[in-house]
Amino acid sequence: MLNKIRKGQVTIFGKTISVLAAVLTLALLSGVGLALLTAYVTITGSATVGQSVILSNLDSTWQTTATTHKTDDVTGDYSFTIYAGGIQDVGIQLDNRAPTIAPVKLRVVGTIPTDGVWGTDVVVKLYPGYDDNPLNTATYQHCTGEPIEVSVGNDVPVTITGGVPTGLSWLCLEHDFDPAAVPGDYKFTVTVEPA
Repeated sequence: MLNKIRKGQVTIFGKTISVLAAVLTLALLSGVGLALLTAYVTITGSATVGQSVILSNLDSTWQTTATTHKTDDVTGDYSFTIYAGGIQDVGIQLDNRAPTIAPVKLRVVGTIPTDGVWGTDVVVKLYPGYDDNPLNTATYQHCTGEPIEVSVGNDVPVTITGGVPTGLSWLCLEHDFDPAAVPGDYKFTVTVEPA
């Protein structure tokens, strides 16, 4: 057998062929096999992807009648019954579960009394902080810092400049009701959206 290999021949399945032909045949079959493998093999899987920044809590200030309700991980509802002007603040606690700062938008949608005017009867401002200490009776819970957005429009998303840091953090929506605001129920929904 060694003599045949030295002569450039090998015996496969009882047939004698040249070593070159055997190598070329093996290479051709390997290439065809690999091509068929990549053409007919599919690796499948699934992943559940969730939003990294979620709404963790809504907290209303002490003034007049107010209700808050966290609907799900990204939406919360709150309302005020207004009889005269004044300021109502709502703290929005966000939880960034990502390992880095995450860009995010807040969308505020409001329903106001029929004769009310958005931007006149109520002006909504977004602040970067919220004093959530209920024992702070000198100032009560309120928005802190300089406004990020002076007039949050109805159903207009506001991008949080610089993003939201990892972990829990507070933002605040201040609702400034005009002294001549139409009395009644003012209802709002805030949604956290990816930026």
